[in-house]
Amino acid sequence: MGSRAHYAIVRDGNAVLRYSHWGAQHVDADLLWGPDVVIPFVESLDPDVPEHVLLDATWSEGAVLIDLDQKRLLVSGGETIGPDPELRRLWLRLARVAWKGWDVVWAYHGIAHVVDALGVQRDRVLGKLQSTTFDASKLYTCHTQGRARMLLSIKDEHGLEHYGFDAPVEYYLVAGEQLIDCLQRCRLYSVDELEKGHKLPEDAIFVDKLNRRLVVTLAPVFGFYDARILDLIKAHWPGWTVDMNYEGLRLHPTVADLDFRIPERDRAELLTILRNAVCAGPTKHAPAAVGISRADGSGSDQNPLPRHKFVSLSTDERLRLFQEMVRNLDDEQA
Repeated sequence: MGSRAHYAIVRDGNAVLRYSHWGAQHVDADLLWGPDVVIPFVESLDPDVPEHVLLDATWSEGAVLIDLDQKRLLVSGGETIGPDPELRRLWLRLARVAWKGWDVVWAYHGIAHVVDALGVQRDRVLGKLQSTTFDASKLYTCHTQGRARMLLSIKDEHGLEHYGFDAPVEYYLVAGEQLIDCLQRCRLYSVDELEKGHKLPEDAIFVDKLNRRLVVTLAPVFGFYDARILDLIKAHWPGWTVDMNYEGLRLHPTVADLDFRIPERDRAELLTILRNAVCAGPTKHAPAAVGISRADGSGSDQNPLPRHKFVSLSTDERLRLFQEMVRNLDDEQA
């Protein structure tokens, strides 16, 4: 169990490693507050060693790289911002206010960025990339309005058509060009169905047959992706241009020239969600201790694992800093 986060601080070309067994879910609340607060906090976490990072990469759900030489912050994880691209974009904008003068970016490849800082080849750490086999007789077409797990859109000389599917997006990506011919057996999805659906698809593929271009939108759980998936897609679509959209379905229509509308989310609502997530302080986030029966039946011990060292800021201090970031962000837009 755990919510493992690995941290690397690069100073004078050397990486110092830190670790928190329960830190990944708190990345958004821990890393927002600027270098004067965050760097001492990360340095105070448990020391880590390269061997542990390399062995633990498969289980990592959060990664932080603080490059003091380049003044660059890379972040992935966070219980609130990790799975939500819009909250993630807003968090990054606020973080850039707090980390003024720094390049603050999302670590789309997760712990691989920490591995890079150690000078280790990613393939040695991440293991073999698992891929499925496409079966042309099993297309998993979605027949229920608004329930598609994945949206596939194809543009050819006849125009633009949409299809809804229930299987993961990776299943269709390894099909290659044969997927285009298979679509003739599938039920079309109308724009009206997409707009009125109970839930919008999280993943999407846009196939531009005229220009031999593929645009893939993925919705990861933790906000990071295996960088090698792009190579996997290109191997199954030789001669095609492949673009990855890491910012969710809302930006997929812009990239892929689709013609349906996604309801706008209110900025005030997004700010409220972020404020509640990052300003609550340790008392809200600290998990309750779990009782474990002793082997001799004499009582119970407390599980030592559910703990995380939090940034030393009170709720009031967090609220003040958060409101200051929002004001500075508004002033920049004015």
